[in-house]
Amino acid sequence: MLPGSRLARQAAVVTLVTTAACSTLKSTFPSHEDVFTPIAPAIGTMRLTGADTSWALTGPGYEVTSTNRALLEPAKRELDEAAAAWERYFGGPPPTVTGVVRQYSRARGDRERRTPDSTLATGTPVVFVAIADRRARPGMMPFEDVAIIHPVVRAWARAAIDSGHAARAETQWLRTGVTALVGGMPEPDIVTLQLARDTTKLLPLRDILRGDRPGGPADEAGSAGAARRDQRREMQRGRRGAVARELPALEGARLWDSQAISFTHYLASREGRPFIGRVAATLAAGAPLDDALASAYSLPHDVASVERAWRQWVGEQGIGSDGRPLDR
Repeated sequence: MLPGSRLARQAAVVTLVTTAACSTLKSTFPSHEDVFTPIAPAIGTMRLTGADTSWALTGPGYEVTSTNRALLEPAKRELDEAAAAWERYFGGPPPTVTGVVRQYSRARGDRERRTPDSTLATGTPVVFVAIADRRARPGMMPFEDVAIIHPVVRAWARAAIDSGHAARAETQWLRTGVTALVGGMPEPDIVTLQLARDTTKLLPLRDILRGDRPGGPADEAGSAGAARRDQRREMQRGRRGAVARELPALEGARLWDSQAISFTHYLASREGRPFIGRVAATLAAGAPLDDALASAYSLPHDVASVERAWRQWVGEQGIGSDGRPLDR
């Protein structure tokens, strides 16, 4: 479960993603010129390319540049937190990824700026920074800029699990799960609560492990959260059951993605976070999940038994301490 401060920021990410085409976004994340901009920390190294100036920032697992120095601080905060989370799963820093940092814009003519979860045509990950509304309003979220880092986290997962080679269908479930666990959105707890609504609708685990994703392979862990409604208020209150109830039913590709996230979450919760790193190393070597399960302490040692245990666990997550469903 995410710490409170990061949970609030990730809730803002959900708000941003789900309202990218809505006029209400303007009041939540106004243009940079609409608000007072505080003096940003002097971070980043200046680079000159002809008459153009950019700023470069290097940290654990990333080398990013931006033409706007003020955007580097929120990007650094989120990337450093994600890198620390990565290390808890993999035992070391993430592989270094080169990316760019841009300000999130409502410009309708620029698809990249309208889609806060993208890469450039070259495959370079884009970190978008949304400038928060700093005008005092009752009930508003903390005045903090939000960086959307999921493209970088996905690039980490691809580099680590597929060893820099072309992404394989058999590893997509783990890439999807790792991106959510490390990036924090969509939140695995809420995804699991959604699945707990009706476990009879779950796809067979073999479909997840083979990469049989409805609609074809899409290395986009964020797609499971692309249709999220505004969760900000409920998530800040910690009412995860209420959030899950308000979300649309899962089906198709979103169901597949959510199961991949929940299953990865289950493996980590039962065997410990470092087990995810061992699973990644096993899959990267071209071996099946069964080989990783053979070294497990708490999990069954075969996929069929693990699937039964996971399905039971999903159902249990939807039941409160009073024995009543959490989403009722």
